[in-house]
Amino acid sequence: MEFSYPAPACCVAVDADGEFDWFNGNAGNPDFITLEYGIAYHALGWTIEPAPEDTTFSNDRTGHGMSVSVDGVEAF
Repeated sequence: MEFSYPAPACCVAVDADGEFDWFNGNAGNPDFITLEYGIAYHALGWTIEPAPEDTTFSNDRTGHGMSVSVDGVEAF
């Protein structure tokens, strides 16, 4: 399922059950890190897998998540 937002939005979220939402928000000034292709990252029950074509976020318990690319966002 692919989603589009009627206006530019800077944030997208998916929960462990696959519920998906766009919103406007301000991340403040977090400490950013650069993700490397081919390395799986694990944080707070989620697996993040960056790749050249997209970055996938999967919930470790449910398997739901989303893929984010320059072309859009797809929830699963």
